[in-house]
Amino acid sequence: MDVFSVNQQVLSRSFIEPPYSFPENIVWIDLLQPTPEEIHAVEKFLNIDLPTSEEMGQIEVSNRLFQEGKSVYMTTSTLMKAYSHEPEIRPISFVIVGNTLVTIRYVESTPFKDFMSHTSRLSPNQYHAVYIFIALVGALTNRLADILERIGHDVDMINRKMFRHSTLEHKQKIDFQEILWEIGRSGDLISKVRETLVSINRMAVYFSQVAATIGGTFDDNTLLQTEIHDLQSLLDHASFLTSKLNFILDATLGKINIEQNVIIKIFSLAAVIFLPPTLVASTYGMNFKLIPELDFKFGYPMALGFMVLSAVITYQFFKRKGWL
Repeated sequence: MDVFSVNQQVLSRSFIEPPYSFPENIVWIDLLQPTPEEIHAVEKFLNIDLPTSEEMGQIEVSNRLFQEGKSVYMTTSTLMKAYSHEPEIRPISFVIVGNTLVTIRYVESTPFKDFMSHTSRLSPNQYHAVYIFIALVGALTNRLADILERIGHDVDMINRKMFRHSTLEHKQKIDFQEILWEIGRSGDLISKVRETLVSINRMAVYFSQVAATIGGTFDDNTLLQTEIHDLQSLLDHASFLTSKLNFILDATLGKINIEQNVIIKIFSLAAVIFLPPTLVASTYGMNFKLIPELDFKFGYPMALGFMVLSAVITYQFFKRKGWL
């Protein structure tokens, strides 16, 4: 486990291993994929009960946000592996006991890693649990802002593919299957970002109501309100991207319907054009005495060849036009 403690006005980071001897003035204990022994050691050191992985997965607000005496327990949903093909939502728990923050997570988090690498920039008046918690909320928020920015760029790319202008001589075929896949992926990612934003915002609002009871200052509350405002702004932006994506989806389905109607119209027109010759052929058939091809030695295979050739030419023509 990673432990951050204050020693001679300096925030130092150390990795604690068995037999788990904790230093003094600890302000942050980070448990990444903790073992039962690590959980037990922290519980014994702080004289508290930490949430289990099953309890962290519960979605009831009363089980995620509550206070026991001077200890505050908070669990939020966070987006992991956002840029992979399988982004997922995982819980992270925050427990504040006195001036010590305990974080519990079972998957690596980029915001946590980035914040840990910049703890040397903190000033001595920021060496306390409340500030570190708010800073982590800010790091998670900034990460979600970056993800939304990238989603916005992806949505713009999809929009340009759908409504790009092509010259009459060089019309480009739109790959609707690819566009629908991109719309689905972006929509799924936006929904996961929204879920994370709502969860973090709920946690931040709750903490703003109880921060004063555990030593939170006016400056801490001001900083927390700024993060809450940023979360609300990101939620509004996520809603905008969702609306834009829905518009593109409707436009895509509309264009697919239009192209299908055009193809059906072409087939219907072809059927109407060839109906009169077919009617004449079916009426008279082969009922004439003088049919030169009947005496032609290769007339039958030639007719079969014409049948196959006409089918192949028609198929290639329709395929080249994109009607098949």
